[in-house]
Amino acid sequence: MKMKIQMAYRYTGEDSVKLVEDLKKIVEMLEIKGHEVYVPVLDLDRPSDKKDLFLNTLKRLDGCDAILGLIKSEEKSEGMLMEIGYAWGRDKKLFIAISEDVKNTHMKEFADKVINFSDMDDLFFKLKGLN
Repeated sequence: MKMKIQMAYRYTGEDSVKLVEDLKKIVEMLEIKGHEVYVPVLDLDRPSDKKDLFLNTLKRLDGCDAILGLIKSEEKSEGMLMEIGYAWGRDKKLFIAISEDVKNTHMKEFADKVINFSDMDDLFFKLKGLN
């Protein structure tokens, strides 16, 4: 089943160049499967004001079928958690891609699908099989 998927991820404290590179590759893997993917940081027309950006992100979630949360470390983003909570409250499918190093999270309990990965290459490989 082809879906509209929006990404949620930690931005603050991340290497933004590496993050963008990883997100682009994730989009590529999902688009190969026929999914339509929205990633706020890749949207050149996104609002620059934090509040407007967040509200725009939530508005876009309303038009999606699913959200894919990328959890690479124990350090989670408040914005990411709010986006996931909003999507879950709107009865969107919740996919969580979570590093095997992350032990302290309850996200797995709420997810429709959990993708455990050892490193980003492992995640890219596993996303090729996401339906």
